[in-house]
Amino acid sequence: FNTPDECRFTLTVIVPRGAEVTVNGKTLTSAPAAASLADLEGGGTLPGLYGTGGFAHCSVTPAFDKYTVAGFLTHPVVTATLNGTALPVAADRTDGYFITCEFDIPATPAPEGGITDASLAAAADAAADFAGRYFSYTAKGGDMGKNFTAFDAAYGEMLASLTRDTPAYTKLMEGYAAAYRAPSYDKLETERLSITGYTVYADGCVGISAEYSLAFSNELPADAPADAAPEVAQRTTGTISVMLTSSASGWTVMGFVDRPSA
Repeated sequence: FNTPDECRFTLTVIVPRGAEVTVNGKTLTSAPAAASLADLEGGGTLPGLYGTGGFAHCSVTPAFDKYTVAGFLTHPVVTATLNGTALPVAADRTDGYFITCEFDIPATPAPEGGITDASLAAAADAAADFAGRYFSYTAKGGDMGKNFTAFDAAYGEMLASLTRDTPAYTKLMEGYAAAYRAPSYDKLETERLSITGYTVYADGCVGISAEYSLAFSNELPADAPADAAPEVAQRTTGTISVMLTSSASGWTVMGFVDRPSA
């Protein structure tokens, strides 16, 4: 077909480092380029969802490869495997004749006895510590200004615990208005916070996922019976995922995604 080159599809494939890619059933054999932070920013892979700009301030970055193939007349079929395991498509975006197909690493389920690798266990502890502080902060919602003093103090403590300019820091700042409108509670009980899996994106760059159940309640009025117990005003369950990088000082929270259950 005499189709002009500018009217043929150009495909970019972003995969975890070392993955094998097939396009229309043929394995790509050319050496891939290293995907840059700009390639991952805003994409469908987990590092892209967390935001990657903050990694510019860190020596550890998620390791992804990038393939570019041009000349397709139609949208190609793309698959990827890593160590023999099929990778899920994180995003398949088409902008005119430019296609970007991204693949992500499936999380490794946490063993029943807990994570035994010392470094990963330390990352899991750091993620759990962050989650606990984050949940405590969300319990102190601004309540449209009625709880402003306590809420603003908790907000300041959260910002102080994060590294400036990381995606986590930016996300917390951007969520201020919603948190200000959220209701406030006197008591938070973390009924469950269980590490469910982890994803290794590079040496010193991991994602930790955990399931949680939270119970929010308020203090009883002064005239309540002595044996009365506070009723749970709201119970929330969901999954929180935390991405961390390591340094000489320990694990740093780079980003997080909180997914409350419907």
